[in-house]
Amino acid sequence: MGVAQAFAQAADADFQGLGIAAEEPDPDRKPAWAGEAESGYSTVLTNHGLPGVEIVRRAELLGAYLVVLGRKERVPDGPRPVDATTDAVIRRRNGLSLLVPPSVRTIRRAVIALDGSLRGSGVAAPAVAFLKLLKAQAHAVCVLPGVPFEVSDAGGWRDPRVEWLSEVIQRLPSLTPAVDLRVSWGNPVTEILDAVQETDSDVLILGVRRGGQRGDSGSGYVGRELLRSASCAVLTVPI
Repeated sequence: MGVAQAFAQAADADFQGLGIAAEEPDPDRKPAWAGEAESGYSTVLTNHGLPGVEIVRRAELLGAYLVVLGRKERVPDGPRPVDATTDAVIRRRNGLSLLVPPSVRTIRRAVIALDGSLRGSGVAAPAVAFLKLLKAQAHAVCVLPGVPFEVSDAGGWRDPRVEWLSEVIQRLPSLTPAVDLRVSWGNPVTEILDAVQETDSDVLILGVRRGGQRGDSGSGYVGRELLRSASCAVLTVPI
């Protein structure tokens, strides 16, 4: 809850904690985490039903800017599956969702993953607005398929996608320091995870598509693998 509290304080925002009971909750009995939450937040709620459905429903009723969910630590010998609650929230949610493992207590640096497409660039502005509230540093990473185009002319041809992405980044609200753009070619999952590690980032920001079947976050193969493999927090942005 520490990251949620820090964000709420930075944004001067209201916070509501939601506990989902397996059975109809006893109105006279508080959840185990209620005392901790009440010490730093304005309201604590409990609810009954399917967690993934109830979380999104409550967020929509409140007009919540951000939903914060816990996230299991990645096991050393491989990726982790995305649990049913997280999967449902990502597929249904029409706003930002932040998935936070226990090891992340604050957000100071972030990697924003871009794919070079017009739709994919929609992640950039919400990501920067979120990071600006936390006064965090941002690194934008775009991984393009294939290998970089090479020409003999020293004055050289540049991939138009790189030029266009540079313009997208320059038009974003200002951060201190400014958002830097790193463009590479190759395997998107490997390159993005390497960037997270190299920048010591606390959060990876991904664009996701809503809907789809259970187990498919709508973000395609790259998004699913990053959700399973990233060891840091993950912020999902519907695009």
